[in-house]
Amino acid sequence: MTRAFSSSTDQVKTKVQEPLIIDSMFLPCPEEEKQPLSNGTDLRITLGAAVPAIKLGDVQSNARAIREQMTVAENRGCDLLLFSDLALTGATCGMLFLQKTLLESCRYHLVRLAHSTEKSSMLTVLTAPLVIGSKLAKAAVWLYAGRVWHMTPLHPSGLAERSVFADPSKIHPESIRALTRELNTVHPSRLSSGRYDNSSSADPSDTDHKSPSVNFPDDTRRFDECFKMEIPLSLDDSNYDHDVFSADFKKDLNTPYYGDVMQRGLSLDDIDPDLERCLREPFEDEKQYNIRGLPLYISGNSAPLHIEHPLPMPAKNLIIARFGRALPLFLLPDAQPEWTGAASAGRQALSQFADDEGALVVYAGTGSGESVGEGVFAGRRLILAGQRILAESDPFTTGVTYATFDIGDILSSFKAVDLDKESRNLSFLSQDDPATYRTSSFFRRKYSLNVSRGSLLCSRFPLVEAPGVDRRTLFTETLTIQAHALAARLESVGVRPVLGLSGGLDSAIAFLVCLKATSILHREPSFVLACSMPGPGSSKTSIRLARTLGKSGDVDFREIPIHRETASHLEAIGHDGVTHDVTYENAQARERTQILMDLSNMEKGLVVGTGDLSEMALGWCTYNGDQMSMYAVNASLSKTVIRLMAEEAAGMLEEGALFPDILPKKAQATVASALREILARPVSPELVPPNADDSLRQITEDAVGPYELVDFFLWHFVFLKEKPSEILDLAEQVFNDTYTRGQLKHWLTSFIRRFFNSQFKRKATPDGVACFPWQLVPISTWYMPSDASSRLWLDDLLDDLGENHDLS
Repeated sequence: MTRAFSSSTDQVKTKVQEPLIIDSMFLPCPEEEKQPLSNGTDLRITLGAAVPAIKLGDVQSNARAIREQMTVAENRGCDLLLFSDLALTGATCGMLFLQKTLLESCRYHLVRLAHSTEKSSMLTVLTAPLVIGSKLAKAAVWLYAGRVWHMTPLHPSGLAERSVFADPSKIHPESIRALTRELNTVHPSRLSSGRYDNSSSADPSDTDHKSPSVNFPDDTRRFDECFKMEIPLSLDDSNYDHDVFSADFKKDLNTPYYGDVMQRGLSLDDIDPDLERCLREPFEDEKQYNIRGLPLYISGNSAPLHIEHPLPMPAKNLIIARFGRALPLFLLPDAQPEWTGAASAGRQALSQFADDEGALVVYAGTGSGESVGEGVFAGRRLILAGQRILAESDPFTTGVTYATFDIGDILSSFKAVDLDKESRNLSFLSQDDPATYRTSSFFRRKYSLNVSRGSLLCSRFPLVEAPGVDRRTLFTETLTIQAHALAARLESVGVRPVLGLSGGLDSAIAFLVCLKATSILHREPSFVLACSMPGPGSSKTSIRLARTLGKSGDVDFREIPIHRETASHLEAIGHDGVTHDVTYENAQARERTQILMDLSNMEKGLVVGTGDLSEMALGWCTYNGDQMSMYAVNASLSKTVIRLMAEEAAGMLEEGALFPDILPKKAQATVASALREILARPVSPELVPPNADDSLRQITEDAVGPYELVDFFLWHFVFLKEKPSEILDLAEQVFNDTYTRGQLKHWLTSFIRRFFNSQFKRKATPDGVACFPWQLVPISTWYMPSDASSRLWLDDLLDDLGENHDLS
């Protein structure tokens, strides 16, 4: 049985499993009989996970979307609603988080959202960027009863967040209390005044509205006309000491700092004495709240959740609470991009984690509207009770997902031995004093998820096997991620895809991505502009295959030869036009890129890049030629993954199962036949004229090595960071049936040299989607100087072989 949950705009519906409700009475353990979990209370509660469709950086629009989902959840009787990470601003704002304008708007609308909960019995949990004292932090904010009820600084996740957000340990508890007090006392009359009240637009027939609607101004006003914040107090986090607090406090008030308003050198005489006394009071780490009479204890600290899958991933933030004295609650607002295989593995690991902890887990991942510059976000929502999935959304949707359940049923599903162990070790199930909770290890210990790496160490194709899914699933999930990312970028810019179709593997996969994106956008295949540009090095077979794909796919297919233009260019620069050197080859690649770029201008299009991860690692591309595009869809796919995807695509097309909504079965069969023929041919850039019989003269693997070796070296050298000598020994074990040690050493040496020499090309790569957690994107994942020397790594390889180091 399923129940449909919809977003506040009723445009996206997500089907989830109906939560199982068991009306059994809860039988408390002996410790709980002393202090019952509840006293005549309703033990049935509703939790919700919300993902709004956001506009990146548009805080006012996002606040309106958040409020609409809050209203929907309130009308459904939701008791606690968790929003996706940084929903007010968007999680992918990057350095925009440092902008005063964004922070002021975020703070203003956070106050308005808090004020809107004045008559609501629902707890709302948001994460937001806030200046706390002198630090910019990401904080979990609990909204209830018209005010900011609680605030918890969170650990920054990943390099991007660590570059802008402070570590919670650097933030004074007194600063948190001061900010909470300030947010709850700033101009409440201004927020509720009729000046910005558009309540006339509310539905008069909505008599069951639990809370007053929030009305955001439609016009844009200067921030200081609507809301002025007091100057935040600056505290020296590195030298904090209660005994000398006054001296540090006084000194820092006169220190300029970055924040909502520039510090203007205030002294202690300018500060309200009550506020100063507030800062000196002890900080209360945890809050207590009641949901339907059931006590909920909220921790003042977050805990990082460490995951390895199969490479270390950025730690996630666990917002920690506990129902009564027996049931932990973990809230997990997340901003992880969608990766192939990660959803199933993450769900399994998270449910095992919830089961081990005997806990409820609410997960809300960022979704539509986030930047797809390096990945795409699926908006996943998941509510767990141990290993039981109470509710789960479909990927790539927005909306609110609910789970209604009986606390007694949940507690009875966990092993009694776990409760006994908890009571013995923590000794607080029978305690009345909330301070006991604050000192328990539950709120202090570290948490981790371990996703098995399997046998990747000795895998022949680690980049294929690392996601941990079967071949068909790897293809369908990867294609879906690529297509959703491309569709999001096309929709946000308002353009059509422009693709260079060569008749090779990479462009064939990019062609399938364009067709899938077209289907997502509900457009006809002719929305795709595919252009074949045969040149001096093109074989007749490749020209035919490109033509077959374009015409069978029913796209806007064009064929523009470049022979004349290439010859004219080579003549203009003084090249003889017959010497097949690097200039001869690259002139063709750059001519094709120029045509695609000009076509995109003329046709209001976006040039789709086809280069893959293996080529990026090797630098096997023409700088400012095929290296350049406007959005790269294959950037995280190695050549071995590309080949697997082409094989699986051919199989699904032969079954008529890949594009049933846009291509007839006959056309799918034709495309499948073309893919099979492409797979049977060697990989080649085709920049040197073919032989007389049309066979290829230029074979890529003759120059860079077999791609199975390239991808093996890429995995172990770049992503596992192993020493070349160790990689050589491992490769000999794995490939001893195919290559000699001398051949392996030769291709590993070639790989290392090419990898170091081509960093300048990677630094100029365009935006592209990451379907896996391994990338070589220079902006956020692979920092490396373009002029680094490879000698140290090559020496390690030669030391192991006992050879001379002279590689000049």
